[in-house]
Amino acid sequence: MDIDKLIKLKAKGYYFRIDVGKDPITGKRRQQSFGPFKTKTEAKKELIKIRTQVMEGTYFKPPVKDFESFINEWFETVYCQNKSETTIETRRYIVDGHLIPYFGKMHIKDINTRVIDTFFAELRKNGRNPQKKAKHEEKEKRDLSESYLHIIFSLLNQAFKKAVAWGLIKVNPMESAQKPVVKNNKSKRNKAWTKEEVNIFLEAASKKGLVAPFLVGVVTGIRRGELLGLQWEDIDFGNKAITINGTLYRRKGEGLKYKPKTKTDSSDNRVIPIPDAIVEVLRKEKALQDEMREKLGDSYNSENFVFINDKGKPIDPDYLTRKFRETVKILNVKQINLHGLRHTAATLLMKLGVHVKIVSDILGHSRVQVTLDYYSHSNEEMMRQSTNELEQHIFS
Repeated sequence: MDIDKLIKLKAKGYYFRIDVGKDPITGKRRQQSFGPFKTKTEAKKELIKIRTQVMEGTYFKPPVKDFESFINEWFETVYCQNKSETTIETRRYIVDGHLIPYFGKMHIKDINTRVIDTFFAELRKNGRNPQKKAKHEEKEKRDLSESYLHIIFSLLNQAFKKAVAWGLIKVNPMESAQKPVVKNNKSKRNKAWTKEEVNIFLEAASKKGLVAPFLVGVVTGIRRGELLGLQWEDIDFGNKAITINGTLYRRKGEGLKYKPKTKTDSSDNRVIPIPDAIVEVLRKEKALQDEMREKLGDSYNSENFVFINDKGKPIDPDYLTRKFRETVKILNVKQINLHGLRHTAATLLMKLGVHVKIVSDILGHSRVQVTLDYYSHSNEEMMRQSTNELEQHIFS
């Protein structure tokens, strides 16, 4: 088609409208208008340049889309897939509490690396959302750790990567942004108990009638939701093993929910061998529950959970955390949180010389490197022990 015929003179100058490629979702041709230009020659040069870019596949003009509508669409259609309810809830808080208040009405094409760096600088300075006005500034102000900032950074990076894939922006502004530095925390050893501390705690827990879940937790290192989500069909007494098939969590406004593991979950259906002592504890628990069901009927523990309260209902994860905290508080042991039982299991396994791949499989880490990074102090102790043993072998 004659280029000159594509250029139209209107009230404010010269304009043209041409195909600029296909819509990535519908596959239909997209047309776009350009102008005004002061002269027909200027319009013609621009038309030739854009048409050449379209033919070469280098043309790019981002659509106008504000950050809030984009982040909500991405979060619901992409991020929430195959994530635990707890993760979704905590990340949703970041989106609603930090990202939307700051970037909300900005066009995502206008969010560059400088804007990102400024956002994180203000988060560090203010200790809360820099755009949010606090009624009681000093009360609401709190420092945000680099670990927390790293989570925010990662969430933004994932979102902007997808924005590039969706054709909304050409370059991910996070690629050149100043990334929060999370130091390799070698103080993890202080968040785990020694075997002596474990025994002190278990003795105290037994007096409160809660030893079973804590004992299984410290021996297997499984997560709180996985522990309380165990059902009797997950227990293989014959082979002395448990299978992680789901997780128990509390959904805001809806109460306790059970979520089965998905096939894409990195810790999906992992099988963990359990020692005779744990098998015996679970056998006694099962016998007691069967006896109670005979007395109270099938409504007692109708969902078949391994760990239940005195009413036959699953134990609330927050309740278990609270009871753990109350017990630890009065003991002469390191004041760790409930997740510290998981750290304790991993640390003690590493110190016993269990291969890191086995520890990683037990914990349900996606990669062995995650285990190595997290428990590097135990790995260092094992290496030191190995070199000491080699020294004795050579020189004794």
